[in-house]
Amino acid sequence: MGSRTSTVSQKNATVIKFVQTLVSIVFFMHRLGISKFRPFPMYYPMLEISKY
Repeated sequence: MGSRTSTVSQKNATVIKFVQTLVSIVFFMHRLGISKFRPFPMYYPMLEISKY
């Protein structure tokens, strides 16, 4: 029974690691998609930029 428990926990650890990797990839791809339109962080609202 002990080997079955360790196999299940190994599968759970593998699934958790896969999901964490997938979430990080999706997050960075989302950020890269946004950076295509805004290559640097916008610190000022658009109205303040238009004054300059």
